[in-house]
Parts: sequence; structure tokens; C-alpha cells
Amino acid sequence: MGSEDYAYVSDPERGRVQPEDGAQGLLGRVSAPEHSARRVAEALEAAGTHSCILLTSDISNAPGEGRISREDVFSALTALKRRIRQDKAENPRIVFYFMEHGFMGHGLGDAAGRNLYLLFGNLEFTNSAGQSFTLRLIKRAIWSWDVLSALVYFREDDSMRHFDDFVPSQLMPDITDWQDTQAALRRQQELIDIDRQRRAENAYRTDGNPLVPFLALFDNCYASVTQELTGLASIAPLVFPFSALMDQSLAKLTDEGLAFFAAEPGRQISDLADTTREGSQANAPRIGSLARHLVAVIEARRKAGRPLSVAAVAHVFGRGVAPNEFSSPMQEAANFADWVPYDVPGARLKEDVTEVDLLPFSGKNAGATVERTGTGASLSTCCE
Repeated sequence: MGSEDYAYVSDPERGRVQPEDGAQGLLGRVSAPEHSARRVAEALEAAGTHSCILLTSDISNAPGEGRISREDVFSALTALKRRIRQDKAENPRIVFYFMEHGFMGHGLGDAAGRNLYLLFGNLEFTNSAGQSFTLRLIKRAIWSWDVLSALVYFREDDSMRHFDDFVPSQLMPDITDWQDTQAALRRQQELIDIDRQRRAENAYRTDGNPLVPFLALFDNCYASVTQELTGLASIAPLVFPFSALMDQSLAKLTDEGLAFFAAEPGRQISDLADTTREGSQANAPRIGSLARHLVAVIEARRKAGRPLSVAAVAHVFGRGVAPNEFSSPMQEAANFADWVPYDVPGARLKEDVTEVDLLPFSGKNAGATVERTGTGASLSTCCE
């Protein structure tokens, strides 16, 4: 997924703020996400992936149309999971890559829950800094835990299909809106009731219905604004309890897979020049650090005829230095000299997961890459 086109910030005094206006215009068009997503998709396809969905934004046909919406992200994830079940895949693996605008990516992060709040393309928000505004914006964002839970709770067996469209942010009540709070509470009860019913029907597999190993990369750490939500005194007491609950519930579950972020909250890094193709560095398209690193690892392993296992990815990304069989893509700028992707602290991969091969390197793609463009034709405004 590469989200490149964004609605503008609106300001009550100045109206719609343009990107060239500086910090408040951060949500105009940005470079690197689409190219990064395409490079990752190409590398995965060349490695022999069975099914790939490429989701990008496209506003070339009509202004305001084609931006990636919140629903587009979750719909693509659900479609992939249903495809796995439909094909009755044996030993499936999932590689997820997402690059989007960094304003919320690491502009606002949550140290308590180790969560990031990602903006979707058709979100227009008013230039406000009030407590209720921030809470509503969090409620409407895409959470990194939303994506991870979509992977963690996925099971091949059809008895777990009711979790296909579950995301934790659905359960966070907007305490400034009583109706939303009631809806969130109803959703919580619905999941409890469904689970109770399925258990009474003995619908769950007795072998535990193992999780599907995954690799999730969030290449979204190139913002010019750095702020942690738990550092905002006005809302920290409200955000902290829910975030801590999410962290307690989900953090250990990532032992079944890998999740990397381009940098820890608060650290600013830039994208890179993709010099892997012909042309000078000055004219090279921009690419995210995680995308450049992953593409290099995939291509090197494929050429060497060596499988890309979870353990290999953890080793390469955990050290932050490329292995000897290829030159490191991290040498463009000084701030990458000691670069190590940020992962979920405390997560420890299980031994049976570390040996899992993520990519088959079969040399052919059994299913063609499906390209999707955003459907965010209308603006979703936050937060009046």
C-alpha cells in the first residue's frame, strides 16, 4: 500500500490550507509512497508470491477522487485473507507493506501502547488542537494495531471468519460522542456473543487453528512534526488506559510474526534515492527506507537461491546492516549510519516461527498482482 495523495488541512480563519503553506499544509501530495509500494510488489512477484494486492492513490482523473480511504485499507486486508481461504492455501505467509504520510505516522505516536495513528487520504481535518479534536482524530485514524490485529487474529479455518474485519479502533469509544460510545460498546458485545456462540457449537478446531506467520512493515517515519500523544498532558490520562490495554492484549501476539517501523516515535528520518535503476541519484525516484531494504534483501536472496525466512529478516533488519552478499542501501545519508528499524519491544519470535520461509522463490507468480486505487471520492471531515 502506498498512500500518496491527501486532502488539505482546513483552518477556520484561512480556509483550505495549501501544501506550500508549510507545516499546516503537510497533507498535500507527497512523494515516495507509490514508488515504494510498487517496488515491493515487483520484488514479491519476482520472488514467486501467489497473490499480491497493490493499493495506491490516484487523483489524475478527477481532483478529490482516488485517495485511499480508511475502508480501502481494511477492504484490501480482508480480500487477501478471503483469497487465502478460497484457495485453500497450504502453509500461507503474509507480507504487508504500507507507506503513507508521516504526519500521524510518527508525528503523533503513542509510547504507552506502542501504537501509531496513520492518516488516510480523504481525511480533511480542521486546524484545531483541542482535547476533543485530538481524541476524535485518533478514533478516525488507521492504527498500526488495526493492521497487526488483522494479521494476528487471522486463521485459515472458516470458523474464525468473524474476525476478518475486526480492528481494535472499532472498540475505542469517542467519549465526546455518546452515540459513538454506545456503538463501540455494542460492537464489543457482538464479538463476545459471536465467540460464545461459536464455542458452544464446537466450531473451533481442536488443534488451536494456528496463526499465519507474517511480516509487516510500516514505512512512515519521515514527518517534520514529532509529538507523542502520551506527552500531551490534556489527553494523556484518557489515551493511556486504552492504549495500555491494547498493548497488553496484542503485543505478545506479535511473537507469531515480525512488525517493523522505519523509526521509533519522535525520530525523524527521510526517504532515499532509489538508485537501483538507471539514472543519476539526483533524478532517481524516492523510496522508503524499509522498502529499499526489503527489496535489496529479497533480490539478493533470490539470486543466491536462498530462501527468505523469518529468521533471516529478523537478523538483517534487527542489526540494521545489510548482509555481506549485497551492499547496504542505507548509506545515502549520515542519519542512516546507525539505522535500525524500530520493532515492537519485548516481542520474541517463537522458534517454530523463526524457521518459516516467507517467500518461495519459485520464479513464477501463480496469481497476477491485482492493482487497486483508492475510492475516497468524498472528504471525511474531522473534527467539528
